[in-house]
Amino acid sequence: MGKVLSKESALNSSLKESGKKNVFKKIQIHPELKQYIASLSEEEFRILESSVVKERKVRDPLLLWKYSEECYYILDGHHRYSVLEKNQDNEIDWNYQLIELDGLEAAFELMEEIQLGRRNATKNYIAYLRGRSYLREKGKHGGGRSSGKGRKSVDLVAERFKVGSRTIIRDSYFALGIDCLKEVFFTEREQLLQGGGMLSKAEVSFLGQYNNWVNIKDFIEFLSKGGSLKVFDEVPKEQWVDLISRRKGPKKKESNKTKRDRFNYWLQAEEKIVRKIVSKGNDEERNQKRIELEKRVTELQGLILELKNGNN
Repeated sequence: MGKVLSKESALNSSLKESGKKNVFKKIQIHPELKQYIASLSEEEFRILESSVVKERKVRDPLLLWKYSEECYYILDGHHRYSVLEKNQDNEIDWNYQLIELDGLEAAFELMEEIQLGRRNATKNYIAYLRGRSYLREKGKHGGGRSSGKGRKSVDLVAERFKVGSRTIIRDSYFALGIDCLKEVFFTEREQLLQGGGMLSKAEVSFLGQYNNWVNIKDFIEFLSKGGSLKVFDEVPKEQWVDLISRRKGPKKKESNKTKRDRFNYWLQAEEKIVRKIVSKGNDEERNQKRIELEKRVTELQGLILELKNGNN
């Protein structure tokens, strides 16, 4: 972590309140840093807000980067800050920690450490963080090689995260695919980062690797109708756009067995996540997962009711 400049808890009395108000006015959200934060659903935010307002306190301090005398960027606590901003008249107690960093790259690395250290970080989210880290490192030097001893950027990032270079390359395609979804399918992007979503990791990675060769919306529509990535091996890249528009989904429909396999895979993954949250998670994490699963159950009950009504 960077140099700690101050902690709110070190202040007291009226000076403390005056200092916090002054700090609050300087807090800003950096658009590039914000992409590392998974959004909360309306219900999840409501639960967080209700807890904070009820206790009249934000338990964990906001971590702030002193970018300048008049600008403090949030590194940790974006959702807590949103609650505070919405409830400024409720006299909610909150703390902060102010640190000094060498620049934006140091801020990225610190945020990655914070997010990777969370108990509820999904495999997809971790892959996204590793992929973004490599893309940044690669972009700094205009290609695959880094400065210094001439080592490849991918090897430096792989060493940092203690994984293989091929994993980092795959993660970079996945990260690019996730970013492609940000503008047109934001909800799907957030669900993927949380370990859900309708698209597979391979499909998202394909989109990231070949996004210049396909229209994102048409590609997603193609997949939603059961399209397979295998069909893209049949023709040159130059014909992919025409292939998608002509086929509007594959001639061969997805089998019932494949659909069952997908559902069983999702169910098994959810079981692992639930067991992990039950054993190590806190009340907020358990409530968030419960709400997510209840929403899925409601959707399934709707389908069951539709089938019942169809028999009448």
